[in-house]
Amino acid sequence: MRTRLPSTPWFTTRPILAATFGLASVLGLAAGCSKSPDLSSATADPKSRSSAVAQTQPHDVLRIEAVVGGIPTSYSAYFDASQLRRIAETRQPAGTGDYVFHGARLIEYKGTAPGSAAVIELRFDPQGVLVPAAAGNAAQISDSELSSIRNRAQLLRSLSLARRATETHTGRH
Repeated sequence: MRTRLPSTPWFTTRPILAATFGLASVLGLAAGCSKSPDLSSATADPKSRSSAVAQTQPHDVLRIEAVVGGIPTSYSAYFDASQLRRIAETRQPAGTGDYVFHGARLIEYKGTAPGSAAVIELRFDPQGVLVPAAAGNAAQISDSELSSIRNRAQLLRSLSLARRATETHTGRH
């Protein structure tokens, strides 16, 4: 013989269980998203930390050393509130780049061209199109080099935002 199941869910017929289940769910979510205390500063010697660890400076500057796109790089990401405004990088063995952003768009690049020591300055409009007035020195770089600069800018931007989000969430900022 089959027993007939009630047509209403269990949690509507037992209010105490429903309240307990609801409270446990809310507490579980809160505990999962809460920031854990930073125990690393109390137990680790600051000199023993890797140089690849980002450090946040008082003026919202994130300094990072890493291998980016196969190139050893150190860069500083400058934030204004929650927006990334600029990245200044130094590539090894030689090369520099200064990227200026408006939102997610690269609007300016000053630095060495990919694969050469030539210093270039590029400006882009809000749609990402190279501004003709600044195209004078852009004529010396190819479309593939221009694409390389844009791709590197977006890679550095993504890494900076991810590192910033991680540090903000873990309470290291």
